Amino acid sequence: MIEYFVVPEVALLGWYVLNRKAAKGVAETHSGEDAMLQHLRDYLHEGYEVESRLALLQLTESVSGRAFQCVRQQFFIPTQGGWKHENHACSYDEASLLSAIAAQGQPIDRRFSESILSPELLQAAYRFMDHHGVNVLIPVSDSMAPQWVWASYCPERRSETAVDALQAWKMAMESVVERWALRLASAHLAELEKDAASATQVLRVLLPEEPIDTAEGLEWAGVLHRAPGEPPVLYATYAQESGKVLVVFAEIAAPGLAAVILASALRGFCNSLVAAAKSTTLRPEKVLGLLNRYVWRPDAPSDLSCIVALFDTNSRRIDYAAAGSPDWIQLKENGDLISVAATGPGLGASEDINYLPQSLPLEPGDSHFFIGSELGTTVFSDPLIAKQALGHRSVGFVDLGRYIDSLANALDQHSDGEGRTPALVVLRPASY
Repeated sequence: MIEYFVVPEVALLGWYVLNRKAAKGVAETHSGEDAMLQHLRDYLHEGYEVESRLALLQLTESVSGRAFQCVRQQFFIPTQGGWKHENHACSYDEASLLSAIAAQGQPIDRRFSESILSPELLQAAYRFMDHHGVNVLIPVSDSMAPQWVWASYCPERRSETAVDALQAWKMAMESVVERWALRLASAHLAELEKDAASATQVLRVLLPEEPIDTAEGLEWAGVLHRAPGEPPVLYATYAQESGKVLVVFAEIAAPGLAAVILASALRGFCNSLVAAAKSTTLRPEKVLGLLNRYVWRPDAPSDLSCIVALFDTNSRRIDYAAAGSPDWIQLKENGDLISVAATGPGLGASEDINYLPQSLPLEPGDSHFFIGSELGTTVFSDPLIAKQALGHRSVGFVDLGRYIDSLANALDQHSDGEGRTPALVVLRPASY
């Protein structure tokens, strides 16, 4: 009967040895990833506590050196009208290249050939990297402007883990920059009277005011500045796959410093969602649901109006979801004004909200107005305002910004200066 006991014992021993070997192999394979995650956690924690820009750069250099075993590191910093490196101004050609790299926002790794950048930009970046003796470039931006380009020479690594690690490092640096800026804003306001007027002034440093841009077959312009004491307006656009632009528009109804923090936090959260999605097109209802979970607090429910819309100029379609009481007017080519309704309650009304997806046609002659104003969409029922809105058809893209500014002034005069300063954005297919 002994074989009935010996054979199972031998089999168990063999199973144990094989599994220990496999477990050791898995541990060795992922040990670098575990260390990388720990370095990222340390950086996110310590970066919030630094007291100066120099200290932040020194911390970045220290942690990235440990995380990536870099042979050398350099920081290229934007200045007024150019770029500098180690307190020396970059040449015009280098400054132009760095601005283009920062605008694209994608890490460049000389060790791997795959990249979504244009061949011309990529080859210029490679020559720049060879000149400075680096093989990795990562542009870092906050909500509205480039902060630096991190350059380094990193050793060879497996491509699938190295690319993900660099993307994670880029997101960590941008998160630290955003949180650090908010901390400085909070500290500044702590020394002042914490009123809405002070908060509005700080907000203008953190968020763009008057965008005018064109991408993926869509062009837009807007007036987003608000008078002191008024809630800020968040407006962000993200180019998705060819012909698609994701738009986020919200009015942040919160007092004083809370408005600054919430508006900037929402912008940073949207940036992170898009970066994490990589090449995947985000669904508006999913983005709105995630924003709701981000805003919701069990002890302090809110009711923020927000629009998330995916403009697709190829299929002539707009997929959207809207929370609260959005002020969105669709201006048809025949002059009809259509008010777009919400698909669910305001952000923060409850923890889980199912925002139903909706769609609209996007015709070449149509325009879409997003309005931040107590007047709401009813103001377009005024014949003079409606006539002025129709007048944008004869306005080219170059003059679109001035046109929107004049229409916002007309809205302000319509209210006789009472209520909030109108914020206004128009989006239209780039076919005028």
